[in-house]
Amino acid sequence: MKTFIFDIDGTLLDTEAMYMKALDRVLRQHGLAYPYETLSQTFGITSLDALKQLKVPANMLDQVLTEWSQAIPDFQSTVKVYDGIQNMLKRLNAAPGTQVAIMTSKQQYEFKRDVTPLGLDQYFSEFVFF
Repeated sequence: MKTFIFDIDGTLLDTEAMYMKALDRVLRQHGLAYPYETLSQTFGITSLDALKQLKVPANMLDQVLTEWSQAIPDFQSTVKVYDGIQNMLKRLNAAPGTQVAIMTSKQQYEFKRDVTPLGLDQYFSEFVFF
């Protein structure tokens, strides 16, 4: 048996703009402005670590985290499946003895928000959320 395990953000889906545009809006509402390039350097690390790397004041962290999470769905339309991903997943699913899984730090509600509407979940037999 062959097993293929995929991450989601930055691997199957281009979600950078969704996260970074939401973060940019929230930070600007708090008087904190950063170039997009600076924000995008935090893509792929935890939200809390991103805010710390950006030196968001400690007394603002909880509020900014909450507002950022709430703003993300406003930018859902920017999420794209990377070219060739669906064809690759179809081919893997058609191959005998092949299992395809997702392992992600996304929470299940985020998975349903980001992956399910694009129809990618149909290609996976296992899902690991941590």
